[in-house]
Amino acid sequence: MGTAIEFYDFTIYAFLATIIAPLFFSKHDEVAGLLATLGVYAVGYVARPLGSIYFGRLGDRQGRRRALLITITVMGVATALTGLLPTYAAIGVAAPTLLTVLRIVQSLAAGGELGGAAVLVAESAPRKRRGFLGSSTAIGAAGGATLAAVVVGTVSVMPAHAMSSWGWRVPFLLAVPLLIVCLVYRLRVEESPVFQQMASETAPPKAPVSDVVANHWKALLKVTLTSYALNTAAKLSSLYLVVQFHLLGYPVAQSVWFAAGFTFVSGTVMTYAGQLSDQFGRRRVMAVGFVGFIVLAIPCYMLMAASLLAALFAGLILNVVDGLITGVVFTAFSEQFPKHVRYTGVSLGYNLGTAFGGGPASLVAAALVSSTGVLISPAFYIVIVSVIGLGTVAVFDDREQSDL
Repeated sequence: MGTAIEFYDFTIYAFLATIIAPLFFSKHDEVAGLLATLGVYAVGYVARPLGSIYFGRLGDRQGRRRALLITITVMGVATALTGLLPTYAAIGVAAPTLLTVLRIVQSLAAGGELGGAAVLVAESAPRKRRGFLGSSTAIGAAGGATLAAVVVGTVSVMPAHAMSSWGWRVPFLLAVPLLIVCLVYRLRVEESPVFQQMASETAPPKAPVSDVVANHWKALLKVTLTSYALNTAAKLSSLYLVVQFHLLGYPVAQSVWFAAGFTFVSGTVMTYAGQLSDQFGRRRVMAVGFVGFIVLAIPCYMLMAASLLAALFAGLILNVVDGLITGVVFTAFSEQFPKHVRYTGVSLGYNLGTAFGGGPASLVAAALVSSTGVLISPAFYIVIVSVIGLGTVAVFDDREQSDL
């Protein structure tokens, strides 16, 4: 639930970008305002590795549970405050400045959430069900993105004047009740037994980040490259498809609902992927997923041009593949690092990959289409990063039969 709310909070900004742009930036240049809004969105990905360093250190030294309580609180408060911000018309340049600051705060919290949640679940799960239970972290992320699309799609039916005056605030302010519900559950979560045992036997690590970089750089590199490949392929198979469908002339309103369907399908597949990884191994399941992207990305992008229904079908196929990898990857990440630096290693590697992959993926895809004039060119990018991902998971340490 915590990861779902974190990703709901983090994703709604992307879906509301076209509405926020004229409210927080000058209305005289629509394109410049939209680019500035997307720039603020991109800043979030740059800030996430910094959050992973801070919260990773906190989680490795003082406990996974404590760090995760702080991340969800910071994210919820920052999101709610975004919904209360005055617009450019009211306070001028201070409006986009405050928007950027709150987005950075959100991103710092997000940088410590997903990796920490994955570690807590992996360390608390029975060894034989670690993959299945570990998929819950990824399912939460997919659920949060789905909820964001549904909420924005629902409020978007408002008249344009209502949406621009107050309707855009509703998705952000929903963070308050969601935060309260999440805290009720997260306060009941016990600390990881692995961390409890470690804390009782040894002193906390003095500098987890330095330790990871100096002594576990191979694991960090593997996690970063896999995260880069997966986040790029996943973005170009879900959120970016709203842009792709627009370029193909399909209605934008339907595309947003399609995005909700894509993340829902991906989240559904994740549970089965986790179970398969307990039976056949993490590397095999992730390898099958990356091969799926390599084989299917170009045909699916070509199919999207046939009709709106064909585009929906193609997007669903790509998100089945995405779910196969994402449902396994966070458990696999947790198994690459020793317990005393696990929170830092997983969070830093994942968020570095996200910053280089998922963050600029849509921008790279749009640039490819613009420079080549070929609408399916993002599919070739998916193939390239998937080859990188396939080569990286081939050298992962297979530790599903070992205790953490």
